[in-house]
Amino acid sequence: AQFMRDYGAMQHVSATLNKTKITSLNGLYIFNNAYEKGEGSWGINPRSGNKKFFKPTDLSGNQNTSVFTVSSYSAYAVGGKLKPGTYKLRSTIDSVALRATSGGITSESRPVLFTRGDNFTITALKACRVTPITQTDITFPTQLSQNFPTPKKLASNLASIQVSCNEAGKEGFLTLSPGNALVENSTTGMVLTSSTANAVADLPYIATSLSSQSDTVCNANSSDAISYLNSHSLSTLPSQNFIKSLYFNLCALGNVKPGSYKGHVNVSILIE
Repeated sequence: AQFMRDYGAMQHVSATLNKTKITSLNGLYIFNNAYEKGEGSWGINPRSGNKKFFKPTDLSGNQNTSVFTVSSYSAYAVGGKLKPGTYKLRSTIDSVALRATSGGITSESRPVLFTRGDNFTITALKACRVTPITQTDITFPTQLSQNFPTPKKLASNLASIQVSCNEAGKEGFLTLSPGNALVENSTTGMVLTSSTANAVADLPYIATSLSSQSDTVCNANSSDAISYLNSHSLSTLPSQNFIKSLYFNLCALGNVKPGSYKGHVNVSILIE
């Protein structure tokens, strides 16, 4: 979204979600009140205390509207008894759209994202059984805190899993679900949270790859790393039982402070 600040400059804010869960907020915060709770309502920072934040009118005196843009969205389904086919919104829902509220006035986006009359073709996926072969609790060696002017791979841990599927010879997909927020403007880095009470500006992060990589795996949206937002095709599964290995790379950029950091990633294998 973009809107005009009181002094005339354009302010840009954004949000990224994965399966309805927020993975990053830029310039936004989760807004909860007595009537709306959860992650679906956002306010624009700062929360309070900043006077003359918005510019209510443009230079010609007309109302200065904000512009909201949806770059992508998808419909998905979860469950063991799903069947492939064409689906519609349930009868109690007319449409799905963005809504903006200011001063008690609510505006709904036009056009809406989708309506009850739209069709969605869903391909049901089957989950395979994933059993860790190596330790799932990864502890990286102690690192010296410093200022990293460029993305740097500090350490790498190889983890292997045993995959058991009820079918073979079909296309398989590797899905990494990040438990923490993503690095801003990157789909291949997951930020680690700090255990210290003080806010830390620059945090280490994790990039996952299928093979051993150099520092380039830590670059934003690196082609050497696996995206945390999309499923990665494994092509045709070789057999019903096979071993898959992943490299979890510890990365740093900027002034990383001393302390301990943590995070987690869920690994899933699906077949179509």
